[in-house]
Amino acid sequence: MKKTRKQKLRKKSACKSDKSDTIKKKTQEKQKLFISLYKNKACNVSATCAAVNISRETFYDWLKRYPSFGKKCVEIEESLIDFAETKLMECIQDHNMTAIIFFLTNKGKGRGWKNQYQLKHEGGDPHKPVRVVVQGVDLSQYPKAQEPADSKQ
Repeated sequence: MKKTRKQKLRKKSACKSDKSDTIKKKTQEKQKLFISLYKNKACNVSATCAAVNISRETFYDWLKRYPSFGKKCVEIEESLIDFAETKLMECIQDHNMTAIIFFLTNKGKGRGWKNQYQLKHEGGDPHKPVRVVVQGVDLSQYPKAQEPADSKQ
């Protein structure tokens, strides 16, 4: 029995559909794996791509083509930021001055907090010590740090 042209086209179409479904399933599986590893890899795209065995280009293609995948990635990134902010606040509560300054220079900009250093050369004798002022504090009034023993010659 000879197949008609329509029957042949249907068969080709069914094969393409099966291949397409297989590719879709593999993509969904890899996306699920990516999402499960992304948080553990601290939202490091390169490390997660390597673990899932995909290229960065594939990752960025997925972001464009699959909005739900992109949304999950953003949620993970936001949760990592939330975690870091919580840790920063713990450091501030422990009176960690570096954390306090970091917070104020990033969140207190509207109140005049800036992480800014200005160096001014006031002229004068080049053989005299240089006066260094950092954020209004004259560092020349503090004793010099001891030089390491191996640097003395």
